[in-house]
Amino acid sequence: MARKATIVVFSGDYDKALAAMNIANGAAASGMEVTLFFCLWGTLLLKKRGGLVRGDNWMTKLFGLMERGGIKGARLSKWNMLGLGKWMLRRMMRVKGAASLEDLWMTARQFGVRFLVCDLSLEVLGLTPDDLEGVDDFVGVGTYVKEASESEITLFI
Repeated sequence: MARKATIVVFSGDYDKALAAMNIANGAAASGMEVTLFFCLWGTLLLKKRGGLVRGDNWMTKLFGLMERGGIKGARLSKWNMLGLGKWMLRRMMRVKGAASLEDLWMTARQFGVRFLVCDLSLEVLGLTPDDLEGVDDFVGVGTYVKEASESEITLFI
């Protein structure tokens, strides 16, 4: 049986997504099967960019308007400063030769990292499967528990 790692991506913050992708790629590069389980705010990292203002009530529609989503729309968890902090971090990373979140995302896909989305989070946020991109499957928490119970590494980011 292959060694496994499971990472819960709970946060939609840019810097936390960087950490999740770095760890996922490191584990995959070492030969582990890696699963990312996106729930609640982390689900927004997979949201397609654009005018997705949908929902079944005024709250989910308003939420869709406020949270544009996607990795390009992700903010820093601290010192975002209307996007200036994120710009500075990206610049510092580029100067140091560090991969961008977009590059890490593509590398994870090439390594075969699985992207699973919590179906309840999708429903709560007023999203549909068509609103997201790069998802391998929409699953319940039971699938996460099974994956985590079979994993040597389980993280919550």
